[in-house]
Amino acid sequence: MPSRAAVLAALAAGGLAIAQARSNCPPLPILDASELQALVDSAAPRSTLVLPRGEYRGRLRVAKPLTLRAGAGTTLVFRQDGEPAAGELRAAGSALTIASDEVLVSGLAVRGSGGDAGALDAGIYLHGRGIRLEACAVGGALFGIWLDGCAEAAILSCRVRGDARAPFASRGDGIRVTGGSDCLIEGGDISFVCDGVYLDGTARPRVRDLRISEGRYGVHVMYGCGAVIEGLDAKGLVVGAMVMGTRQATLEGNRVSSGRDARSAGISLFESKSCSVDGNEITGSATGIGLDGARSCSVRGNTVMGNARGVFVEGASPGTVVQGNRFLDNALQVGGIGDLGSLKWTEGGRGNFWDDFRGYDLDGDGVGDSPYRRTRGYSALAAREPLLGAFFGSPLQVFGAALDPEAEIVDRKPLERAR
Repeated sequence: MPSRAAVLAALAAGGLAIAQARSNCPPLPILDASELQALVDSAAPRSTLVLPRGEYRGRLRVAKPLTLRAGAGTTLVFRQDGEPAAGELRAAGSALTIASDEVLVSGLAVRGSGGDAGALDAGIYLHGRGIRLEACAVGGALFGIWLDGCAEAAILSCRVRGDARAPFASRGDGIRVTGGSDCLIEGGDISFVCDGVYLDGTARPRVRDLRISEGRYGVHVMYGCGAVIEGLDAKGLVVGAMVMGTRQATLEGNRVSSGRDARSAGISLFESKSCSVDGNEITGSATGIGLDGARSCSVRGNTVMGNARGVFVEGASPGTVVQGNRFLDNALQVGGIGDLGSLKWTEGGRGNFWDDFRGYDLDGDGVGDSPYRRTRGYSALAAREPLLGAFFGSPLQVFGAALDPEAEIVDRKPLERAR
């Protein structure tokens, strides 16, 4: 067996070899982005350009169908060059502007953008049909990638990183989609932004297999229809997925964990209709699933575990079914002072599994012979005084629950087994 000294010597020699190899790599040449712009402007439509390796400082605009493939390390660094040209005002503060259909950009790194939040200055600005970004990286931009009225665009395996030191109010979104339809955002990693993906008034967007961390909302859906959000891995957020004023959204197979603070929630439906929240796993938030004005929605097959409140109900959610879920190790399984009677907790003679249910199943059909009840004493107090939410699971909560001896029936057919 070699001696410790020999092992350390071998490791040192290996490190030296790696350092020498790195030192032999030539540094990136620093060039003006006008050189790239000249290549793009002279290229024939629908041709392919391989961008020369380098760090290009300035802005780039693509206004014809092209394929741009960047080599390793090729980076576009934003620099404002005087006043924007006529017709470029909306995208004047973006490093890369794509204003054409059928453009593909692959492997490009982009750093920085303008700082005008009102103009939504972005690292990459897109407007067109059939635009694709593949394996691109954006850092240090106010907004990462902005899809403005795009149709059938695809953002694949891209990475966006915001400013970890900035407060939420000073950050833009990682990927922002405004209007348009049928856009796909798949793979990749987004961190230290305001909202990871913000969908505003867009039809049938698909968000799949994203990692989102350290921000406000992971995915924020506003006023659209037909959104599909699946395979999300969301950590350290205020809300994993927030759906507001939206129709027919589907949230399936997502994992939301480690909520950021006492306001945190895994998934929240607000004033939305015909949405489905199925097969998700939500752990470590103040609220697992929040329902407020969720009409004719489906909440099924979710695992809601280790939260301060499993489900939090505000207002009425008529026609919404909450069935077949597992509620495990939540300090309070059902919170809020909303209308529980507007929800349907049982369907087909089967309800949900509540790990604190203390009833019996004498006929062995897997369904409890008595209903699952919750006390409302502490819930009512916490709804009026939000600071009391910090004491969920404490002796204070136990005392507050005792203030309401008439426990409210939630689920008339609770399940005896988790599956």
